[in-house]
Amino acid sequence: MAHAIDAAVISGAEPLPLNALQRVSARLTGTPEPVRVDETLRQDGPFSVPGFTAIHTPGHTAGHVSFLLDRGGGLLFTGDAAAGGRHGVRHTPRVMSADAAAARSSLARLANARFDLAVFGHGAAARGHAVDQFKKLATA
Repeated sequence: MAHAIDAAVISGAEPLPLNALQRVSARLTGTPEPVRVDETLRQDGPFSVPGFTAIHTPGHTAGHVSFLLDRGGGLLFTGDAAAGGRHGVRHTPRVMSADAAAARSSLARLANARFDLAVFGHGAAARGHAVDQFKKLATA
């Protein structure tokens, strides 16, 4: 599944937009292979996977999506909307964001959700009312 904004890139119908640093690193790491998009998301909210809510979190890409699982106290899958660090939640590096201002706004949106645990595309999980770490970062 993908947000409608990014679906064409994910499926390979449009080229992957890369900044200068990403083009250099792609020579070493390669680029993702296109995959079929089975479900296109157009708004925040529940979708075909029971218990999950999609939250559009632009910044890393224009169509980046985070997912909130309604279990226990809530589990947030941020993808690249934020990162885990030794000292708590941190912003995705500017160089890895298509839009740094949107990324900051998205982090603030996540700080309004309800979750106890957050996992990231990069870095250690945030545990124990993790939303508080997002709130602190969003107001810093």
